[in-house]
Amino acid sequence: MFQSALINGKRTDQQASKFLNSNCGVLPLVAPSPDLKIDLRHAGFIINGAKVRSSIISLQERWGHSKSMRLCNAVPLPGASTCSLSYNKKTQKSKFSGLMSCGSPNCVHCGGVVRKQQANLASSAALYAKEQNGISLFVTLTCETVETETQFEAINKGIKAVNSVYKRFFEPLGEYGVSTGIDFTVKKNSRLHLHTHQVVTFIPRPWKTLGKMKVWLEKLKNRVFKSWNNNASNFGIHTVDVAQEIKPIKSNLESVSLYTMKAEGLTIGAEVFSVYNKFNSEGMSWRDFVAFVAMNPTPENTRSYRKILEDLSGHKLCRTSANTKQWASLYDLTQPLEGKEKDIVKLSLSVELYRAIQLLNLKGQVLQYCEVFNSPIGYTVKGIWGEIVELFKCSVEHSGFMSTEDWIEQLMSCLYFRASGIGEC
Repeated sequence: MFQSALINGKRTDQQASKFLNSNCGVLPLVAPSPDLKIDLRHAGFIINGAKVRSSIISLQERWGHSKSMRLCNAVPLPGASTCSLSYNKKTQKSKFSGLMSCGSPNCVHCGGVVRKQQANLASSAALYAKEQNGISLFVTLTCETVETETQFEAINKGIKAVNSVYKRFFEPLGEYGVSTGIDFTVKKNSRLHLHTHQVVTFIPRPWKTLGKMKVWLEKLKNRVFKSWNNNASNFGIHTVDVAQEIKPIKSNLESVSLYTMKAEGLTIGAEVFSVYNKFNSEGMSWRDFVAFVAMNPTPENTRSYRKILEDLSGHKLCRTSANTKQWASLYDLTQPLEGKEKDIVKLSLSVELYRAIQLLNLKGQVLQYCEVFNSPIGYTVKGIWGEIVELFKCSVEHSGFMSTEDWIEQLMSCLYFRASGIGEC
């Protein structure tokens, strides 16, 4: 596709210009001054990424299952005169902040934040246990795909059943904690396939031991799988042992727990175009499905998206035990706070300018320019990003004097926004 060819540097400026003209339906990218010059080999990548982001945002704002989800990240906080554009140097992601939020784990804005908070608890607790000569296990449990509500009921009871196994197994020898995340993939028929991942953390009491790992781990596997399978059979659901696993976590605790809680944010860059080939018999991840529907918003696809959100509503996808929370807190107390704030860079803008950006559907493009500017190819948008920063500063200085309508007129005169199609991204 076009953006992959751009990344490999195989497109010429002439081909890139032709692509912009044919896909945007507006003015080609014109540089009125040397400061606003942009390398056309990267222009398609930037514009495609912006279109995907804006399409995903628009999908939720129109079809989110609740009012709070539809308004999430779209409305400034009551009484606020400014909001912010934040860039995280560590994650290399940008977002607007100082806005109303819904807190849903399935929201394109809040999902990553909610799940990462849970993931941090699991990660910190596992690291604390390691310091106390403890051990952490990575557990995967699954069952066949049936009606969504039945799956949730079976999985929630199954989680309780295996947690009882952990209690009987570990409690005589020490303390344990469990972090659980329910994950799902979307099948072709829009049915959900649910499964669960856990991080089980154990800290032995002094002079107590589990014995040889190979022996006790096999015993634990047999008990957990038996409990899980028996519970599933009560609902008439089949399980496959080869799809289930319990293994010790020896390294990279943070990335394992992030995976467990599905804390990675929604993919909103140009790379999501590859998801069209992922809709196979095994299904799509939620983030890929959202991107797919956003770029293919047919009535059937949007109905499927809304129905899945309704099916997920009211169900708890992440849960953390008291011991895990306590151990995470103890570990975090030993970690330096310096540097965490330095990872975040914020730019303020007036709520009037933000509303103009929102109404013109330019949020995705602004976020994309921010991330590209802070990437290795940032030189390609240095001038444009400088102009955007100046707009932000001007909006704060003139807050209350320039209306949303004034900013709409101002934004529509910017060639670097017109080039990618105001209101079309």
